[in-house]
Amino acid sequence: MIPPAETMSVDELRDHAKEILIAIADEMDTTQSEPEREAKSKGDPSVLEEVVRFNESIDRGLAEAMVAYLERVANSRDSFLALLGQTCAIR
Repeated sequence: MIPPAETMSVDELRDHAKEILIAIADEMDTTQSEPEREAKSKGDPSVLEEVVRFNESIDRGLAEAMVAYLERVANSRDSFLALLGQTCAIR
């Protein structure tokens, strides 16, 4: 079975970000038995690789979101300053 993330576009993944984060938070809130906790702490190499890839994906997503946000802020600032300049030029 192919994981959904491998067949979804970036836009589709962004549309599902809230649900993905809620699922992660719910998983973190679930209690684990001692054997489950011990098994996870020993670290199956394939699981650890997936966790590293997940962390890298989160980091990349946050970085992309910050760039997009900063671009929007700069665009809004530039638009405001242009409007302000036009208003002052009219007077």
